[in-house]
Amino acid sequence: MIHLPQNFPFESRFLISMLITVIVETAVILALIRFLFKLSPGRIGWARCLFAGFYASFATIPYLWFVLPAYISSYIACILVGEIGAFILEAIAYVFFLNLPLRRAAVLSLIANMSSIAVGLTLLPPF
Repeated sequence: MIHLPQNFPFESRFLISMLITVIVETAVILALIRFLFKLSPGRIGWARCLFAGFYASFATIPYLWFVLPAYISSYIACILVGEIGAFILEAIAYVFFLNLPLRRAAVLSLIANMSSIAVGLTLLPPF
């Protein structure tokens, strides 16, 4: 577990969280494509797989940290709305970037997001 001081800047905490999310979700995407879907990431394109992982995280996590809290005051409600939104948006991104059927893209998004949440909460618990 990463122990940060109580007064550790919010923006720095965000950057650490972003790094964890990108690494975990991109690794999960590559692993699932290879082992669950039995597709070669090389066949889809390694660069495309990496781009999809990076893009999905970079496109959604700032909203979870900066936009939604301005409109949803409850921490739990904000996380639920944000994660459901991230799941949907990332699944759509995987359909377009990886040319996956929606069902596979949804499975990919769900498992990638659950993995990054679990690792993130383990390494960097909420305030």
